[in-house]
Amino acid sequence: MRRLAFFLLAFTALSANAESRRDPWELVGVDRVPRSEPTIGDYEDVTVRFANGRSYKVPLYRTEPITVLRGEDGVAYLLTVGADCVMCDEHNTLRFFLLGGKELVGSGKRHSYPGTLKDYESSELVSKTRTFYGRCLSDKSDVVVWFTEYLGDDDKWHRASTVARVSKGGEVETEGASLVAVTDRAKAGACKELPGTEGTTEP
Repeated sequence: MRRLAFFLLAFTALSANAESRRDPWELVGVDRVPRSEPTIGDYEDVTVRFANGRSYKVPLYRTEPITVLRGEDGVAYLLTVGADCVMCDEHNTLRFFLLGGKELVGSGKRHSYPGTLKDYESSELVSKTRTFYGRCLSDKSDVVVWFTEYLGDDDKWHRASTVARVSKGGEVETEGASLVAVTDRAKAGACKELPGTEGTTEP
């Protein structure tokens, strides 16, 4: 009995230590409530819940919360995909929302979601994008990285890479990242690649 009591106390202590080390902004749940409005259409109210007990309604339609990103200054951002309307031609795009206030605060910037895009009139392939998120670089922070191939006005294919970093001042984009280095870190589990979708350009 004494040995059992010792193991129970040790397990309780380990559990308490693990709980204390838990990121307070760890995403622990997503709640969805179906809605329908004549002028909007069918949609869902989406609320995200975190380990610290906080919860926020996501101010987007067609939204899918992805993860929480941490900036080098310790700030936390929710990375999610969504759109500003339901019955419209707007693509789902990636958005950043600052955590910690009374409600989610976004910059209003729309970032492309990975996949392929064809011209909505000609069906010609015009772009291919791969997107990764997490500790994908040597930074001491999470980042989101896009690798894009696109058909330019000169009818030639071009390549570009974009890195987004988050801080209390918002998200900042820079150019330049190695696809080989990022995919190596993804294979090692330091970051993840978002699955791509097929779509057409917006009219």
